[in-house]
Amino acid sequence: MRKDIFDDFDTRYWQPKDKAWMAEREQQWREVEKLLYGLNKSKKAVGICKRYFFKGTLPDWYKLRTWEHYARHLDLMLFLYLHPCRDEAVLRPLCEGYQRSRRVLRSDIAQGFVSLWRVGFSSNATSGGAALCSVEELEKSIPHLIEELELVRLGAEPTCEYRRLLIIHTQGNNELLFRLMCPDPAQNPATNVHRYTLRDMGGWGRWLTLPRPLHAGAEDMLFQYDLPLETWYAQCGKNAASYQDAVSEGYEEWLLVGLYRIYHFDQSTEGDSRRTRFVRKVIRMLDEREFPAALKALWDEVKRDEVEVGDAWGLSPKVLASKVLGIQREEV
Repeated sequence: MRKDIFDDFDTRYWQPKDKAWMAEREQQWREVEKLLYGLNKSKKAVGICKRYFFKGTLPDWYKLRTWEHYARHLDLMLFLYLHPCRDEAVLRPLCEGYQRSRRVLRSDIAQGFVSLWRVGFSSNATSGGAALCSVEELEKSIPHLIEELELVRLGAEPTCEYRRLLIIHTQGNNELLFRLMCPDPAQNPATNVHRYTLRDMGGWGRWLTLPRPLHAGAEDMLFQYDLPLETWYAQCGKNAASYQDAVSEGYEEWLLVGLYRIYHFDQSTEGDSRRTRFVRKVIRMLDEREFPAALKALWDEVKRDEVEVGDAWGLSPKVLASKVLGIQREEV
């Protein structure tokens, strides 16, 4: 019988009696608390994560089996991220063992992929890793951290309400977590959680519009790294059905806006940066690799400078002219 990783869990990486180690963990915990709040973890879940973070104490897996909640406790991503060690050779067997364990629910594994996706891409990374939260809601969960969050007024009028800006991130560990959880580009272990699509390119374009300096969440956008990008391509890049999905779901213009932003991104003004390097990789990929013919037609039209986009770098972009999409510029 295969040994369960939690039968004799190795806690040597936790040093709760070391004052310097604990002081560093206390400082890190403040950012972890913000992450857990952003992931909608309950007070009960936060307590479980905190005990694991500081002491390596594992949840009572069997007692929690009947706790049905979409944001349960120590999901796969948090199990790896909250571990003190960052050595991939140490974390990989833990990742594999977690997924094989008879104690762990399939939903805890799936939720781990949801967590990574929310932090590393989705709206978090592409909108600057930020969410605007009401002070009233923050006071219920993390009142001691409110003053660390930037105060933002929702509009120019003096009567407009204020919100606090919450930045969630994994302290630059998204790439490591992806390598651990999704090591093979040809496979998508999170099929039931996330489906790679061509419309993801619209999110890439949104990332390119963010003002500098990027927040910690946006700095760690997953697809700038080789393995996530190659996984995306392997899963949907050559699939003609993936383009039809974008059309049927109403994302064709959003996809074109993404392509427009990628091609017209001002690399000289940006200088050498993670976004500039990403843009160069994607342009090379679009030029040299196989993609659905319909996507190639859009890309070629963008390169011929025959696409016009209104508010191209703002929050409300709109395709004003594209022969491929049959959109003609309206005469005023």
